[in-house]
Amino acid sequence: MATELEKFEKKYKTMTEFIMAKDGVGKKFGVPRRLVHDIVINIRMKCNQAKEGIEELFNKLNTLTNTNKKKSKDLNYLKSTNYIMEVKKIILAINQCVNLYAKYINGFREGFVYSLVRITLRENSESLELSGKEELDEDEKRKVSEQENLGLLSKFLNVNTTYDQEINAIEDKVKAECAKIYTGEFQKLINTPEKILPCLIPFLKSTKTEMEKSRLVYIRDLRSFVSINKS
Repeated sequence: MATELEKFEKKYKTMTEFIMAKDGVGKKFGVPRRLVHDIVINIRMKCNQAKEGIEELFNKLNTLTNTNKKKSKDLNYLKSTNYIMEVKKIILAINQCVNLYAKYINGFREGFVYSLVRITLRENSESLELSGKEELDEDEKRKVSEQENLGLLSKFLNVNTTYDQEINAIEDKVKAECAKIYTGEFQKLINTPEKILPCLIPFLKSTKTEMEKSRLVYIRDLRSFVSINKS
């Protein structure tokens, strides 16, 4: 037979587990909250690395043009160097990365169409347009290389989800985790219409609000940086 101490320890363990379940904390019941933190960190990393990559491209372009500023009108110099080719490559990369990053953070105003013109990099070409399957294939490979400037975001472009979509999907993911964790005697704690632990509802709401504020900051920073470098 169980001793009084063993009965007390069992009851204490049950009560402690119930409290942790109710508050959504601990190794088991803290999973939904940690999931949200991981998603938020991932989104912020995508944006920060994309922002840094675009800034680095603009810095490379500015350094290149400033270094060659005095000779940029010397036709003999331009013909003897790869200066124009390098400028073209960087501008194409900037155009591509700004477009993809802005799409991810929903940074374009409704109805705005971003001009994403691809041009040939072949020397002595009479036209700027791409022509032929071989050149089009080469350009597709260049696009992949250009996208790498976006860092972590470049690895998720094939998923084709936006910042907003990722944030809006959090609630469903939390709901799924709660359904897996809160079973048996703990199922009664999921007593909200959303089928989410009550204490997580204000947490999700505040997370969504903060992430929307961050998105607007990312948009403002991108527009400001592009505007400064265009002037």
